[in-house]
Amino acid sequence: MVAAVLSGSTGAQELVWKEMADLPRPVAGYMAGVVDGKLLIIGGSYWENKQKHWTDQVQVFDPLSNSWSDGARLPSPRSDAASATLGNDIYIFGGGTGTDVGKDALILHQGAWTALAGAELPEPRLYATAIASGHYIYMLGGMSKAGDYKAVTNSFWRWRPGAKHWELLPPLPGPGRISHAMAEIRGSLYCFAGATTGAVDVTNLQDAYRFDPSTKKWSRLPDLRVANRSWWAVGLGQRALVLAGYTNDFAREVFWYTPEDNLLPAGELPHGLADIKFFRIGNVVVGAGGEAGPGVRGKWTLQATLAKLRPEKSRR
Repeated sequence: MVAAVLSGSTGAQELVWKEMADLPRPVAGYMAGVVDGKLLIIGGSYWENKQKHWTDQVQVFDPLSNSWSDGARLPSPRSDAASATLGNDIYIFGGGTGTDVGKDALILHQGAWTALAGAELPEPRLYATAIASGHYIYMLGGMSKAGDYKAVTNSFWRWRPGAKHWELLPPLPGPGRISHAMAEIRGSLYCFAGATTGAVDVTNLQDAYRFDPSTKKWSRLPDLRVANRSWWAVGLGQRALVLAGYTNDFAREVFWYTPEDNLLPAGELPHGLADIKFFRIGNVVVGAGGEAGPGVRGKWTLQATLAKLRPEKSRR
């Protein structure tokens, strides 16, 4: 089993990562979630012979047996959609292939994919981030046109199962963004950095925000200690893990985040990776795939044990 040690200088828990069974088809830009204690890597893209390909494959990792298997394939290939797990179902919104950008919605329920007409997005979206909280799924940012970084937005919507449309919420007060991290901490939603429109394509952000679902209000938080995009956050009740991504290189750094302490070091991943997604399953955090270099997909499945944390009612 993976051990966890405590850092004497900061009091922050430093995680020790173990490489598990390799991801059979390394992908980035995938969607993901947890069902029945298993991690699902859904769709995404990969490169072969200098050509980018999109897949409908669903790859399922069982941490207990350290093994991968195939899940129910998507109705069609796609990547860079927003995804969230609510209950024991996984929801996917938007995404696309090549120059195509969609606004449709899918649900994986009891092993089968179904289209959700009532959850169709108000606009097409790539690189948005979704998070489940309470009975809702919230969706922030993204862009409506492939390759057009002037189409980056700060829109903020929420939807609940059974609703016929998305509710428009107050937009994020900061700049529009893509590839940002989000987590639930103490019942509030947090947004961490990402990227926004730059002089050439995009520029990394270093800001952070809190959204209070009870008042539907945003508040600006102190800037983070690092500018990062294509990273991920895992809400753990009183704090969050924020990890991987792209700074001026593919990042290995792992941080704890609390509103009081900002980012505190929590060790490093074995490999620098962007666009890799992590989830809590029981007392472990596990993630797979992502981008290890330009046009290079990571084959690794990475897992660390969490010490002395109470079970959470929801997962990021």
